[in-house]
This record gives sequence, C-alpha cells and structure tokens, in this order.
Amino acid sequence: MLAALSEYFSNETTLKTLYDSTAGDWSQVSTAYYERMIRSGKAYARKGAKVAMVFSNKIDFGIGRMLESFAELEGYENQHACFLSLEAAQDWLSQTDR
Repeated sequence: MLAALSEYFSNETTLKTLYDSTAGDWSQVSTAYYERMIRSGKAYARKGAKVAMVFSNKIDFGIGRMLESFAELEGYENQHACFLSLEAAQDWLSQTDR
C-alpha cells in the first residue's frame, strides 16, 4: 500500500481523495503497519486537502477512525474523515470550508 500511495500522490496533485474500502477487510492488518503508512503518507499531505475513507462495517470504520487519530498526531495538514456510505463521503468532499 505504501508504494501505491507514493505513486498516486507523486503523479498529480489532488485535493480530494476518496478511498472506497467497502469491499475490503482492514481488520487483518497490524496497527504497526497502519502507523508506518501514516508516517510515510505525511510527505504527500497537502494543506487544504480532504481524504474520505468509506467502510462497509463498524470494525473497519473504527480502524479508519484510528488512522484519523494517527494522522492528527503526526501533524497532517489535510483533513481525514470516515464514512459508512459513499454518498456521505462524496457530500463531505464536495463541501467547501469557510
């Protein structure tokens, strides 16, 4: 996943990213892996950017919330939010900050 993040963010700057993990299972990955992912991803964080993560169950949603906390602790300049529906995530991404 770290290589995918690097490739994605190095190609073109985007301020809105939606991770659709509704078909995935995040529960089988270690907390240490997620911590490394957040530390490595900080280099690609952009001020004013939004990252929406969508999950299909409460366990993965909780892991996503943990990632939000890790990003905040690392001092990310972008916003992260977790959702249980694509529609809610898309709505949040479309909102402008005032």
